[in-house]
Amino acid sequence: MRHAALRLSVIGLALWTTTAAQQQPTFRAATRTVSVPVVVTDAWGHVVRSLTKDDFEIRDNNKLQTITIFDQQTRPIAAVLLLDGSASMLSALKVGIAEVDDFVVRLMPGDEARIGSFSEDVDLGQRFTSNRDELLGYFSNEFNVRIGRRTRLWDAVDQAMTALSTVEGRKVVVVFSDGIDTRSMTRFSDVESHARHLDVSICAIIMRNINRTGQALEMARGPDGSAPGVRKVEPLGALQLLAEETGGGVILVNQLDEVHAPFTQLSLELHSEFVLGFTPDVLDGKVHKLDVRVKPPDLKVRARTSYAAVADGKS
Repeated sequence: MRHAALRLSVIGLALWTTTAAQQQPTFRAATRTVSVPVVVTDAWGHVVRSLTKDDFEIRDNNKLQTITIFDQQTRPIAAVLLLDGSASMLSALKVGIAEVDDFVVRLMPGDEARIGSFSEDVDLGQRFTSNRDELLGYFSNEFNVRIGRRTRLWDAVDQAMTALSTVEGRKVVVVFSDGIDTRSMTRFSDVESHARHLDVSICAIIMRNINRTGQALEMARGPDGSAPGVRKVEPLGALQLLAEETGGGVILVNQLDEVHAPFTQLSLELHSEFVLGFTPDVLDGKVHKLDVRVKPPDLKVRARTSYAAVADGKS
């Protein structure tokens, strides 16, 4: 009897231990540093660089983190420049090409870029290169601009981020568009998630109220009988939201002659970032809220607002 009772006790202990282990949450130990590029501007929109590590705070899900990396040096950027060639953007196309070229001129040594366009098709153009002449020559051939009736905005942004996953440096997608998608297979939520996992920032230059006729054309059936565009169910101002969430910034433009200065400012900001870093407590595979603050109260901070708490190389 005693042997039988002992066996039952051992079995019971094993069952209790297994059940207890199953009830405990398990997290991978932190094995990565979360990098957070930050742009700081004053009340007049001028970039501020005269700050130290002690001027910043980072909170991960509202918990204050120790800043383990603080870098003020200019880092090379890897950029995909996307031009919207759909019907609603045709009146801004020449200006858009000129401003893409203007951005290229302001690339610094070590930067790489790739130029693409989208409408009903997406074309990311040539390879990543630091050769300005090659980049500037791309849109000089009008057949390199994808012009069409409808807009595959999210497909284009997603493909651009995938292309950036193979290169080094500060990764950004610069989109010149009115922010309206009428044709993509990719969902906005998928693009949002992809940006978090790849640590890519979306910079959006959004043209507003430029061509209502073009917008109506996108939503109508084509002369050849092709299907009309479809406005997707997505957050209001989705492109602007994506840019703000990823820390890339958004520029709203109402008139075509307003575009030049914002492109110049964007280039300056991308080359004037602080880079902060911290080691998260846990990598639980979830989306964590990020909150970056700067102590001088009159300064404005732009940084991404979330990250995916997964180990490097995971998704």
